[in-house]
Amino acid sequence: MAITAVESPEYSMTCDNVVIPQIKLTNYGSDSITAATITYSEVGGTDQTFNWTGNLDQTESETVTLPGLPLTQQGFTELWFRTTLPGDPIEMNPHNNNIVFRFDRRAEEPDPFFEDFEHNELFDGTWLRLNDDADMTWDTTLAAGLPWTEYSAYMNYSNYSPRAEQEDHLISPTISLGPAPTIKFEVAYTYVHQSFADTLVVSVSADCGTNWTELYRKGGEDLATHPDDDEDFIPSINSHWRTEEIALPNFSDENVLVRFTGINRKGSNLVLDNIRIYSGTEPQSVSEADLPHIALFPNPATDEAFLRSSISIEANINIMDLTGRTVRANQRRWLSSKGSSINVSNLKNGTYLVNVNTGSGIVVQPLVIAR
Repeated sequence: MAITAVESPEYSMTCDNVVIPQIKLTNYGSDSITAATITYSEVGGTDQTFNWTGNLDQTESETVTLPGLPLTQQGFTELWFRTTLPGDPIEMNPHNNNIVFRFDRRAEEPDPFFEDFEHNELFDGTWLRLNDDADMTWDTTLAAGLPWTEYSAYMNYSNYSPRAEQEDHLISPTISLGPAPTIKFEVAYTYVHQSFADTLVVSVSADCGTNWTELYRKGGEDLATHPDDDEDFIPSINSHWRTEEIALPNFSDENVLVRFTGINRKGSNLVLDNIRIYSGTEPQSVSEADLPHIALFPNPATDEAFLRSSISIEANINIMDLTGRTVRANQRRWLSSKGSSINVSNLKNGTYLVNVNTGSGIVVQPLVIAR
């Protein structure tokens, strides 16, 4: 008995929480098969089993629909399927009893959604990068000029050859919007020449990427935030950045994907940061009664620690030793459930106090450095 195809799901990306798999069974043996056990799971998840009965003569096939499988992972996801026959008879080719199906899952995130890229990587599954030419694509880089940022997302257009208007997409998780939603973000770009005018496009999809509505398009001089024509431009001061705001009146109470598309003309670096997607008034602070739960991990730490908040909020971070001396001061961060990175590589071994000031109250967490 072989699994010769996964007929459903058919997609390369989904926003679903449950998948209903369909697999094709084929009898490559000489005897008829009337029963088999199908084991399947999300790789890393809990196995489910389904007992199939029927009649497959030699070379015959049948499509089997399996009970729904809950999806728990975000980003790159694998489904695993295996068949076994009653009594575990010896088979000539046991390897075709297994098959793996791979796709990307855009998990759901609540509104408001914040992304500050301080975790310094785009590989954790939160964002999907589509890179059709398998060349340059969205990455992170050190940047400055914003009070709460060390890392930003960027497209390295100065080194992107050929100059062929390749499109690279950065796609958000599924965001559950409320009424009167808005997208805000910071952008930095310098215009080199008309022939090298890169473009940024922002689009929204309410059907998991089947259809996209373009809401923002700027390129060349319109996109530029700084007059310098340095093709290796990376923002370093506040005036290098511009805040963009996009209203989404037609997407109230929808579950949406937001897509940032860079179009290459081999100009200068395109830099993004502090993406905020929210409904109604932009969140700024919380009352003391609603101070968030703050988690600090790993603890003990070596060179890097992360702060995770039960709600998305901007906060000021100070680190003190046990004598009360401030060793890291005024680090501005967007905190959320994903975790925001803090560089502690310059701290000596010992115990410190991390003060998280939300503007309405202070949460203190002990941090141990041990190398």
